[in-house]
Amino acid sequence: MTIFKNIFLPCCLVFSVLISMQNCAVQIPPTGGPKDTLAPILTSSTIKDSAINFNGKSLNFKFNEYLETADLAAKLVINPLPIKTPTISSRLNSFTINLKDSLLPNTTYTVSILGGIKDLNEGNAIPQFKYLFSTGSTIATGSISGTVYNAATGQPDSTLIVMLHTNPHDSVVITKNPKYITQCKSNGSFTLPNLANDVYYIYALETDLGNYTYNNIDKKFAFANNPITINNNQQNQTLQAFIVEKIKDNNAPKINAPKPTKETDKRLKISLNLNNNQQNLLTPLTIETSKPIKNINQNFIQLIANKKTVPFTIVKDTATNNKFNIVTPWLENTNYALLLQKEFITDTLNNNYYKALDTLTFTTQKNADYGSLEIDFKNLNTPNALLQILSSNEVKESITLQGNKFFKKLMEPGTYQIRIVQDDNKNKKWDTGNFFKGKLQPEKVIFIKDIINVKANFDKQYTVVL
Repeated sequence: MTIFKNIFLPCCLVFSVLISMQNCAVQIPPTGGPKDTLAPILTSSTIKDSAINFNGKSLNFKFNEYLETADLAAKLVINPLPIKTPTISSRLNSFTINLKDSLLPNTTYTVSILGGIKDLNEGNAIPQFKYLFSTGSTIATGSISGTVYNAATGQPDSTLIVMLHTNPHDSVVITKNPKYITQCKSNGSFTLPNLANDVYYIYALETDLGNYTYNNIDKKFAFANNPITINNNQQNQTLQAFIVEKIKDNNAPKINAPKPTKETDKRLKISLNLNNNQQNLLTPLTIETSKPIKNINQNFIQLIANKKTVPFTIVKDTATNNKFNIVTPWLENTNYALLLQKEFITDTLNNNYYKALDTLTFTTQKNADYGSLEIDFKNLNTPNALLQILSSNEVKESITLQGNKFFKKLMEPGTYQIRIVQDDNKNKKWDTGNFFKGKLQPEKVIFIKDIINVKANFDKQYTVVL
């Protein structure tokens, strides 16, 4: 009996301690289960998808969870486009579209929320909400699909809205809204489904939803050469988007030179565009003046190298009136002297150069400071092929190819990209399109994805398969 008590009492003590610890422990609430990753699900609507003979004035859509509705109105697109913009009212897990126009008879309508519908808490989205109905007894089955490319780069362009007009006049792209629209996808593709049987004129425009007129030529634009006929069929169309090239106006006011740092300094001074007092072998010597130029007299300028006078020409800068260039074939690693008499230049206030005689010295770079580049093009079948070399999307050189190979002995080190232009008019540049001047499409471009690396004192050879 004593042994039993000795065992029983410690066991009771341990049990009591465990009960006490359990009562004092922190209570942890349930975790709530796994994170919600599902998009909202449509549970009910005014009409079923693809309904026919609809003649209502509003459409209500209800989902299984609360919605993020702040930007629904901006994302809403109804095709064909109504004249008056519909409104959206939302509440918790539903939204209602109120139609302001009378619906067209025997017409198939699509309701889209471009960019999708998101739930309120997690932001899970239906990629593109689309609903379909008809005011007649059938659903239209015609469609137009395709891809929009950036004509300058040859890459798919997702920034444009594709539009369909039924009016054949060119002015409608400026004055009228289209009949159908859709946003290009991330890969530049587009689809306009459920189109009524008709003849369509297709365009693409860089714009915001709600503004579908081509009223800014600084924006990208594309058009098809020919109308598209839909008769319960599917059509495909490729579009090349471009920005209209701006033509320089030689009569436009020129940009004046900035005022001197000291307002009291009225002297006419100059500066040279040298890098560490070295002249680039591939570019002219640019002289910039402190005041606008009225006249340049080459008879009072002398360029000397190796104790000999060097011939040169003067080319004025067309963009500004305080720069001009001295053009000559430079000798490598050579000391030059530029002798200037005060009469060599006159500003618009009839002031001459501030020194009676000035000598400016500089040195040209070495051939070894440059690299050479050779490109062998395979399958080059482009007529009037023009090779353009670009750096940071800026065209540095345009060379008409005489064969399948290109070689440049001296080229500045750097990273370049190249493209082949079908130079139809042989003007040695890429011509963008212009819809309102002869409906000109941009010249065809083959953009090579390979990066061209040029290093100093290094011969680089590339093979490009087209």
